[in-house]
Amino acid sequence: MLSYFIARYINPSFLVFILNKMKTSRIVFLLVGFVISQSCSSVTEPDKLPGRRDYVWNIDTIRYPFDNILSIWGSAPNDIWIGGAQPSDLFHFDGENWLKWGTYIYSTSSRALWGTSTNNIWMGGDDGKILHFNGHQWEERFVYRNKVFAYSTITDICGNSPYNIYAVGLISNGTDDTQRGFVLHYNGNTWSEVYVANFRSQFIKINKQENKFYINCISVYNSTGKDTITFFEYDANNLNKIFSKQLNEITIGTFNPIGDKLFFLISSSVYSYKNGSFIKKHSFVIANFGYQIYGRNEMDIFLRMKDGLAHYNGSDISYLYRFENNTTSILHNAAIFDKDVFFAVNDPINNNDFILHGRLK
Repeated sequence: MLSYFIARYINPSFLVFILNKMKTSRIVFLLVGFVISQSCSSVTEPDKLPGRRDYVWNIDTIRYPFDNILSIWGSAPNDIWIGGAQPSDLFHFDGENWLKWGTYIYSTSSRALWGTSTNNIWMGGDDGKILHFNGHQWEERFVYRNKVFAYSTITDICGNSPYNIYAVGLISNGTDDTQRGFVLHYNGNTWSEVYVANFRSQFIKINKQENKFYINCISVYNSTGKDTITFFEYDANNLNKIFSKQLNEITIGTFNPIGDKLFFLISSSVYSYKNGSFIKKHSFVIANFGYQIYGRNEMDIFLRMKDGLAHYNGSDISYLYRFENNTTSILHNAAIFDKDVFFAVNDPINNNDFILHGRLK
């Protein structure tokens, strides 16, 4: 069920809808029941100060009729891109206004956005197409067509230089039984297929830490009910499994960069990964947790909540912003800068998408 897993992991409103069934008490300022644990080997760096919370918030409504935002990326607070499931769902923020991209991009969604600068941005979507923005226009640069599988979807793009970029996704013949994860590589000149899984799978995220890349995979086994979350370290065209758990054992398994480090969220616990070992950093056992984190460093972490956005400053958690209803959900990634933060938000009850933009005073 491709749509199920893309909704669950790419579009977080599905997860929020499920979590909404859990009735919890209202949290006024500090979240009650917060438990923070930190191993003796994970001492916070001494030069990190508690993250500030004095944001001024703006709501920018994006007109996405019967659709929602799927991706966000920016090089600076005055250069933010967001995309959705339709070719026309591409918007750019210039520091003042969100403007719809005026030129129609034929037959591609924008599930994946990533770049190195304002004139070097890559986009991928549901039809295997990868497009490039050179600062002036979007151009089709590659279409992934597997020799065996009919359909391909680009779910994420990431690199560590303009000449070393990876894209991941899934291919299928229209059924769960044929789904396979894949990896594409760009060498600064051309895109090429470098890996196709030989097991039923969807590669849903890729990100980097130092010179290594990590892939978030879900193995689809609907007949047995034992769908599995796996993290791979990708090195020299090889997948090295570093974590694997069935979904009936964990709530979620995902990762996001916080500063220059990659942090893995497994159920309610946050881990770093180094030298072949997971190191537990925090445990966010809190009401209304939306199972996604973003941030600048370990003392400046944003938490997706069922009913808003919260913040951990190294010692406690406080809400920064509350939504009108608890089915409103923040996207799985965000655009974080020194003073500005941008979160893409979907409100399915009111059929509304908006950008939650915070700026420190």
